[in-house]
Amino acid sequence: LPYDISWKELRDHLQKAGTIVRCEVPKGSNGKGKGYGTVLFKTQQEADCCLDMFNGSTLKGREIWMRRDKFA
Repeated sequence: LPYDISWKELRDHLQKAGTIVRCEVPKGSNGKGKGYGTVLFKTQQEADCCLDMFNGSTLKGREIWMRRDKFA
């Protein structure tokens, strides 16, 4: 993810895929994002739809890559 992205911007970008329950973008000690985020959808189908729709897409000029959480 772009280092200056907020969780709200990420949520707004991905919500076309379904209902987002939680969206987080961790920040480093410098206040900038760490380059990744976590998004939890209401259903597995919505999460799959998000992967299909947005994996490899561009957000704020940077290509984004997604994967399922191995602990979900």
